[in-house]
Amino acid sequence: MEYWDIERRRYPAYDHRAVLVAEDIATRFLNVITLFSGSIPIIAIQVSAVCVSEHTGVIFLRVVDSTKLRKDDRLSTAEIKSTDRNEWVSRVGREMIEVADKCLNLINEAAKRQRKLNYNKYFIGLTDGTRSNNFVWFEPKKSFLRVNAHLDAPDAWAKGLEEAGLDFKTDENQLKINLTAADFEGNRELVGKILHEAVVEDEEE
Repeated sequence: MEYWDIERRRYPAYDHRAVLVAEDIATRFLNVITLFSGSIPIIAIQVSAVCVSEHTGVIFLRVVDSTKLRKDDRLSTAEIKSTDRNEWVSRVGREMIEVADKCLNLINEAAKRQRKLNYNKYFIGLTDGTRSNNFVWFEPKKSFLRVNAHLDAPDAWAKGLEEAGLDFKTDENQLKINLTAADFEGNRELVGKILHEAVVEDEEE
């Protein structure tokens, strides 16, 4: 768990899970793991050796898998080094940051509470002025902007994104889209619908 905490603070742009592998996970210990699983994405795997004739093999049994956290907890900004817009512009150029601005405008079209960009060292998140609210967050690169949106059914958008010829990936409850400036302008309506859906789902929680 300590290693999980260190790594998630070091690389907040990635999903992190604590994994325990043991020969015997007693009921008493399992109760403790389950208690932690409400706030820490943890997987517990019980492993046992099996002899078949002259051969020995191992069997892995996943006894706990609690990896879905609240959206705000997936990207905790606690103790993450803050930066500013100028530093991001110097790193990736103004064009990609302006694409993030345009995505923010689409988010605020549907949001009851207006959001602002929250500049961190490894990513650009969102804030409502009082706290981080990263149901959508951005990873600017020099040639594209990766838009990450937490959605209940990200695969539902796959067909439309494929037809638009956009570079994307779905991962559990997350949709990742790589957008160039031209991609955004050519697919503003589709991107807007996705971001609006992310807003609606966040505000329903």
